[in-house]
Amino acid sequence: MAVAARLLSPKDVGIFTVTHALGMMTGAFRDFGFGAYVIQASEIDRRDVQTAFTISLILSSATAAALFASSGSIARFYAEPGLVPIIRVMSTIFVIDTFFYRNTHCSGEIWPSAQSL
Repeated sequence: MAVAARLLSPKDVGIFTVTHALGMMTGAFRDFGFGAYVIQASEIDRRDVQTAFTISLILSSATAAALFASSGSIARFYAEPGLVPIIRVMSTIFVIDTFFYRNTHCSGEIWPSAQSL
């Protein structure tokens, strides 16, 4: 962050900070404990993991859609139109990230891959 602060203007650092804060808040909602469930369950089968993945994908998609739709309002609140494209890109990454998030929680044997959906 210190290096980025030297390379970017104060306005750009502010845009990054607002976007990062939004990403952290919505990311916490997106996970909603499904990764912890997969890790901590004493016995888990493929169906449990697929259910957790499906619910996580639905939550990610809903969160991304809400963030995408509200990007204009957020930009108006901060009086910074440059937030709109950044928030929209970040919201689409939430959905894409769901497919890669599985690698941090479970082995590929029981967690569905993108090809199996």
